[in-house]
Amino acid sequence: MRAAFKEENMRRMIRRSGITAHGHGKSDLISQCRVIADHLTFNLLLRCISIATLANRRTVTEEDVQSALKRAGAGRMTCPGNDPLAPCRAYRQRGRARTAEAEVNHEVKHGNDCFYLPVKSLAAYLKHVLKEVVEEGPGKHGPEFHLTKSARNCIQLTLETFLLQLLWRARDVVARVHTLSLIHI
Repeated sequence: MRAAFKEENMRRMIRRSGITAHGHGKSDLISQCRVIADHLTFNLLLRCISIATLANRRTVTEEDVQSALKRAGAGRMTCPGNDPLAPCRAYRQRGRARTAEAEVNHEVKHGNDCFYLPVKSLAAYLKHVLKEVVEEGPGKHGPEFHLTKSARNCIQLTLETFLLQLLWRARDVVARVHTLSLIHI
């Protein structure tokens, strides 16, 4: 999971959401985002496998992902299809110290058209989770399922969109709580 959700990529998503400072340690924001992403991936693939199984297929397609999202109440997303998702290059470069505020401004201006999770690592992670979902417990082996490229890209877009929205909402909640605490002092 750590290879699919690398610390640098997760930190950049956190910065993209406008969070300029976050703690480090056992229950830091990056770890919690990884746990949420893992949970979301497992549940989404579980729904996708159910849909593919009902259609007598062993391949999860983009349409299966769309149906699973719709059934979960997430609505329909415009997925990128088979086109590879362009990764964002790191804003912080070696030898140049950048402040969190400068990085947030960069991500807000230039971060809309690219993606954060590494495609190869994410593909391996999704394959692992897919196998875990199919096994349904220790020692059980079900049929082998596969993801199409478009399904993988759709899942990547879903994960990143969900995490960014969650982080934006968390930032807003913290800002409101902070404002309320200043008012009542």
